[in-house]
Amino acid sequence: AVICRGGLAVRLTSMSDHKATDPAEAKRVIEAGGSIFNERVNGMLAISRAFGDHQLKAPALPNDVVSNVPDITSTELTDQDMFVIVACDGLWDVVEDQESVNLVLEGIRELMALLPNMGQDSLT
Repeated sequence: AVICRGGLAVRLTSMSDHKATDPAEAKRVIEAGGSIFNERVNGMLAISRAFGDHQLKAPALPNDVVSNVPDITSTELTDQDMFVIVACDGLWDVVEDQESVNLVLEGIRELMALLPNMGQDSLT
């Protein structure tokens, strides 16, 4: 997750996004009886933590090779905080943190530019 703080992207979550390529996650997977093959858990999944993917969890396997335990973080909100972007690896694999914030900010600017042209009936 990324928060927009004063127009800048501030990452709230792990930089590794629980990828199988992260050394700590790979160690956990291997200790649970899994393997890392082609940068994927058991050659199947790029991420090492997920709520689904039951084929990589007990009872299909002796242990949960893919964990359902999330990292939990907290942050104090400030007057500079505008929005939070929560996304999966499908976004973060192709869009940098600041780029994602810039895209949302541009969308907000475009919408704000349209507001003066909208009648009161359009807003209710």
